[in-house]
Amino acid sequence: TAQAETEAPTNGVRAKARAAWSSGLTAVICMGESLAEREADNTLDIIGGQLAGSIPDNATGENLVVAYEPIWAIGTGRVPTIAQIGELMSEISGRPLEARQITLEEWAVVRGEDFASPYRREVYRDMFEHFADHGYKGGNSFVLRHLLDREPTSYRDYLQHQTETIADAVGTH
Repeated sequence: TAQAETEAPTNGVRAKARAAWSSGLTAVICMGESLAEREADNTLDIIGGQLAGSIPDNATGENLVVAYEPIWAIGTGRVPTIAQIGELMSEISGRPLEARQITLEEWAVVRGEDFASPYRREVYRDMFEHFADHGYKGGNSFVLRHLLDREPTSYRDYLQHQTETIADAVGTH
């Protein structure tokens, strides 16, 4: 259940972040509360506990990204507002933060993206337009569906389709 997810031990998350680092990756840790916890005004306690138990001691802005992904928003079509996210981050960090929608160009500067590939720029532009129009509803599958302009498939289904296409083309199907 969603409640059980937020009460689960966080040491496993800490270990996974360290494992990502040992493989040369940047770790992404997602924090979030259930709808019942939000409605009971327990968001700060829940997120604070998740942060305290999940982030390894030697975390930096270079090797760790912390994302707020409330459980109540996953697949429901409900999304936290930028103001709610800003308020939460301000409380957690203990300092005032500006929460606002950024442009693709601002994001590119922060990420060091130079868009050498026009295709890469187009994909990111599509993603930003989708978020601007629809927010982050339902997770990555909606974003992937939008970017592909079709339903995403598994790698197994893709291979099956390719095999059938080739068989049809050579007349062995």
